[in-house]
Amino acid sequence: MSAFLWMATAEAEHQGTFWLPIQASTLSSEVDTTFYFIYWVSIVFFIILMGAMLWFAFVYKKKSEDDKTMDLKGSHTLEFAWSVFPSFLLIAMFVMGFKTYIKSVVPPADGMEIRVEGQQWVWTYRYPRYGIELGAEDSLVVPVNEPVRLQMSSRDVLHSYFVPDFRIKKDVVPNRYTSLWFNANDLYIGEVYQKVGGKKREGSESLLADLDVSGVLNTIVKRAKKEGIEKKAEDIKYGVHQVYCTEYCGADHSRMLSSIVVLEREDFDLWVRGTTSFDPYTEFTGEGASAKIGEYLAGKKGCTGCHNAKEAVDGAGPSWVNLFGSQRQFTNAESVAADENYIRESILNPEAKVLAKADGSRYGVMNGGWDKILTEKDIDAIVAYIKSLK
Repeated sequence: MSAFLWMATAEAEHQGTFWLPIQASTLSSEVDTTFYFIYWVSIVFFIILMGAMLWFAFVYKKKSEDDKTMDLKGSHTLEFAWSVFPSFLLIAMFVMGFKTYIKSVVPPADGMEIRVEGQQWVWTYRYPRYGIELGAEDSLVVPVNEPVRLQMSSRDVLHSYFVPDFRIKKDVVPNRYTSLWFNANDLYIGEVYQKVGGKKREGSESLLADLDVSGVLNTIVKRAKKEGIEKKAEDIKYGVHQVYCTEYCGADHSRMLSSIVVLEREDFDLWVRGTTSFDPYTEFTGEGASAKIGEYLAGKKGCTGCHNAKEAVDGAGPSWVNLFGSQRQFTNAESVAADENYIRESILNPEAKVLAKADGSRYGVMNGGWDKILTEKDIDAIVAYIKSLK
């Protein structure tokens, strides 16, 4: 049995298995060991029990009408054996599971804290230690082989934060904090798929193609250049892991995805310095700068989690493509053209004019409070960005 467990967990560590994805945190191997222990015990006893049942059914079947069924009085020894031995297996399962559970809910005291906020249908991150705020389109970035504690809350409904590669999952609840922790211990090298020990990560072409780490890598390379360090994006070691919401939270629940990028400590420090020093108002200059700033802010503040800015296909909210200048129909107001004043009003007072869909139903109304999140300069930039989406 131990050989089976070792082979199963060793395979999961590098490429995943039929049942489980790769192991990418210190907790993963312990969860997998418990899983495979239960799995193989179930397989072995299924074969024994079903085999015995078929054997007895065949050997002791009634051969003729004159056969008399054997009158069995029972066996205390047999009954004791099939009660006590399985009890030891159940106790072993409980001990393994309980130890792993306790480890998963008690974070190390020296872990780096990151605030996670869920809202329909995006994840956003904040690093209190560094003063960094990441938007809906940004990945969570962490250092390898260091404990990280996620302090999580929801702005609206119940969500659930799930990272299969780390074997962690926790509900994210409105009006209260829940927490998770992990220690990512695996790195890969690659662009669309990763390599481990010279072997391609199975299934990665379809899984990782949507996990774009170019923004993280570019930030590291730019910061390294400013500090006189020679570094190429293709030489940076990183891990990338999918994040899902696993609690149904509305129409676009299945699109509530994010990712975690794992870096070596040196590269993580470069990313931190590059991120904290980034100011879109000084970074983007010249013609079209206002629209570029608006694009940056729309991703940073979570706007594009609901509004499609790439094609004229609605998401949870109406698409921004070809929005400016179009005639808008509402469920609670007269029709107007989408000009600068309409866009500004929609941001600051979402309930003033509730947009109607083609079938006459209404779009959902986004949460308010954007006057406390966006400055007038930010709103002007976002309006400029929407105007550019033709």
